[in-house]
Amino acid sequence: MTIYYHGGPAGRRHGDRLLPPDETGAPSLSEFGAAGVHRKDRVYLTTSYPAALLYACAWPDGRVYQCQPVGEIEPDPDCTEAGLSWQCPSARVVEVIKPKGKELKRARRALGVPA
Repeated sequence: MTIYYHGGPAGRRHGDRLLPPDETGAPSLSEFGAAGVHRKDRVYLTTSYPAALLYACAWPDGRVYQCQPVGEIEPDPDCTEAGLSWQCPSARVVEVIKPKGKELKRARRALGVPA
């Protein structure tokens, strides 16, 4: 069974649905240079915990959510590594992972984001 992750702000709980930015008004990568390939009507998941951690570190108290896709899941056309990134209409949280402070700091350093 494939395990999917999503990195984002704290506040989600087991069983919560992750909805796309066009439904929630949340910031979207479409607003940061990926508008040609990134869809605001999709939730993006990854099979890589470290990749999800990079998205979680963008938030002051970021979390990594283990998720189950809801609806049809399809490859992320913006990702060049097969099987790494996926898009779907929504996802359900099955586990909330609070990264260790050191993990977040390392991820922020890797991205050049202030710790």
